[in-house]
This record gives sequence, structure tokens and C-alpha cells, in this order.
Amino acid sequence: IGRDNSKICLKKSTAVIIISSVLIIILLLIVYISQINENNTDKFGKAIDLARENTCINDDGDNPLSFTTEVKIKANGDEQHFSDSCQNDILKEYYCNNNQIELKIYSCEYGCKENACILPEEDNTKKGDNTKEEDNTKESNLNSNDKKFAANEMLNAKDFGAKGDGISDDTQFLQNAIDIAIKEKRELYLPNGIYLITKPLHAELSNAEQLTIIGEWPTIKAKNGMDSVINLKSYNAKLHLQRINFDANHKANNAINADFNGDEIIFEQITVMYAISDGLNLIGEEAIFTNVVAWENSGNGVNCISCRKITFFSSNFMQNGKSGIVVDGGKNSDNIVLDNTWSEKNKMYGIHITGNVDNTLIQDGWLELNEKDGIRIDGSNTKNTGFIILGGFKNPNFGVHLTKNAKDNTIYANLVYGYTDPKYGNILDENGFNQIIENTYMEQFTGKMKHLAVIHFEGK
Repeated sequence: IGRDNSKICLKKSTAVIIISSVLIIILLLIVYISQINENNTDKFGKAIDLARENTCINDDGDNPLSFTTEVKIKANGDEQHFSDSCQNDILKEYYCNNNQIELKIYSCEYGCKENACILPEEDNTKKGDNTKEEDNTKESNLNSNDKKFAANEMLNAKDFGAKGDGISDDTQFLQNAIDIAIKEKRELYLPNGIYLITKPLHAELSNAEQLTIIGEWPTIKAKNGMDSVINLKSYNAKLHLQRINFDANHKANNAINADFNGDEIIFEQITVMYAISDGLNLIGEEAIFTNVVAWENSGNGVNCISCRKITFFSSNFMQNGKSGIVVDGGKNSDNIVLDNTWSEKNKMYGIHITGNVDNTLIQDGWLELNEKDGIRIDGSNTKNTGFIILGGFKNPNFGVHLTKNAKDNTIYANLVYGYTDPKYGNILDENGFNQIIENTYMEQFTGKMKHLAVIHFEGK
């Protein structure tokens, strides 16, 4: 009997051990599975497919003309929101693709507003209080060509491999992006960042080709010695650069070299800086430069070697090693407009019109503390008006200096501050063959009217 009881106890103990082992195994499995769910990985470190877990919601899809501007993505109970956004005429459009967020960049032909591209004017009667249904009706009335011109998908330099991290060499990636943009006639978008290059970028356009590069204030920076950060040639073609900094980094001779005779040449919100020589070196005909900044170049901020029908609007030339801007009339320059120019603290002249540059208009702006004259004119048929001109650091320094070769120029309605020393006038006209009309002259620092404001004499 005792032996039988021992067998029964042994069987019960074995059963308890087996059951306990099974429970422990089940418990370990539960813990293991919970860890997998928590970390979204299996024991080999491979990612669990989240496509089954994620839910991406976007009412407008990839539609830059839609006024729906938010994308939601849910994963493991967490929700993230991505909103479309406008920056000037650039639209960042988020959309869903296989339950994942993706981004496209569009250039809006008619501008960007309320996080969507504006429709063509003749079809866009949208007001702030219109219903969404009315907007969709107008949108449906647009044909495919209208939509194409209202929002053009842009190439993104980062899709070509450019990193913009200030460390990697982005030269070839940027060059490839430029080449494809020209070939496919598509605009190129350059996100914010510092893009290092080890040799010059280049673009040569002709016969109705086009290149548009629009940045989000990126900096393209020379890493080592080169002639320029970018070389541009455009003949009977369209060239447009916008919101980009070109940093020669004291290694490139020029930030930009441009040679053009184009159908449409436009530079907007461009900065050129730290060139060994001139920041912006120009040879060309018919171009518009708006909000250009030339800063701390060792030579001139801008050097127009041979320029015809060139206009600068609202541009700043500061702290350059020579003059703020030079227009060289000895190389057949004419019909230059400098409108709302700010030029200060340059080592030579604020504005220098050298040689015979016909039909030049220099109007509205501020010239301050240039080490030589504010404006120096060597040629004829230049009109200067509407400036506030402050003298520089050293004598002799004049607000406006008309050299012995200057004639038939008009200096009209400027406010000129000069030195108290009577032998230095606010305006120097070396031969008297120019019109100096209705300018206001004041002593620098004291604000008193200067007795001898204009000096006329022949020779020095």
C-alpha cells in the first residue's frame, strides 16, 4: 500500500511540474509577443510591416489645387498631422501613398494662397466666404492644361542625392539635377541647407531652352579653389534663379559668372558673398535683378563688364573690397537702371559708372560710409535722383563726383551730406557741363546747411 501511495504522489508531482512548465512557456510567449508588438520588431531585428497598422487619411490626395490642406497618419494609436504650406509661389503638398506620407513640391504659376495653388484668374472667382462645393465646381471646370499651368510639379535636388548637410560633396548631384531640369524643361527646387561643391556648377542654355532654380534660402558653397561657384550662359533662352545664396568662401574667384543674351533673364533674392574677386560678374543684355545682395566680396560687389538694358531693383551692395557696383562703359554698356539701391561701407565707391555709359538712371536709394565717393560718374547721359548720400570715412570724399570726362548728366533732388571742411564739396563737377538741380546739401553730423555745396572747376 505504501508503495502504491508513493507512485500516486510521484504521478501528482510530475503532473504539477508539467502543468507549471506549460504555464511558464505560455507566460514567456505572452511576454515575447507583447515585446514584439511594442517594438514592432521580431527577434531578428527585422521591421514588422506597418502597412497593416498604419492608416493614412488625405481627402485631397496629391492635388495642389485643392483647399484641403492636412494629412493624418495613425500608427499604434499615435496620430501625426502634416499640413500643406505656401512659401511665396512654392507649395509643399503632403499626400498618402500606400499608407505612407509623401511630399511633392509645386511651383504655382498664379501664386500660392491658403495652402493651395491659385487657379487661373479667369476661372478663379473664389472669395473667402465661398463654399467648398462651389470651389470644387470651379476646379472641375478647369481643363487639364489649365491645371498644368496652375501647378507644375518641380524636381527636388535631394531626390538626386544632394544632402545639403554642409559636409558631403554635393557637386555631381546638383549638376545632375540641373542637367535633367534643362532636358525635361522642369523647375528645380533646392531645399534649405548648405551644399558643398568641389568644382563649379554650370548651365549653358540656347534656342528656347529654360532653367528655373527656386530655393528655400539654401547656400551653395565652394569647398576649394575654383573660378566661380556657378557659370551661367544663356542665349535666346530663359534663366530664372530665386532665393539662393552663393558663397565663394574666399576660395572661388567669383560667386556667379553670367554671360547672357536671353529671352528672359531674372535673378530674384540672390546673395553673392566672399568672392576672391567680384561677387557677381556680368556680361549680357536684357535682364532683371531684384533683391540682389553682394556682401563682403574682395573685389566689387557687382561688376557689369558689358551690360545693356540691365535693371537692378531693391539691391544691396555692402562691405565689398572695391566698389558696391561698377558699370563699365568702356565695354559698350548702356541703358542701365539702378532703382532703390543701398550701397554702404565699400572700400571704394558706392556706385561707379566708368567710361561712357549712355542712358543710365540711378534713382532712389541710400549710400553711406563708402570710403570714396558715393556716386562717381565718368560718362554722359546719366540721371541721378532721389538718393540720400552720406559721406565716407576719409577726405576727399564727395556725395556725387562728376569727373572731367562727365558731361550732359543730371543730378536732381538728392539729399547729400558732406564734410564741414569747405574745400570738399558735397557734389564735385570737374568741368561744369552737367546739370545739378534742386539738391539739398547738409553738413554731415551737424545737420547745418553747407555754404559751399557744389564745386565746379576744370582739372584737379
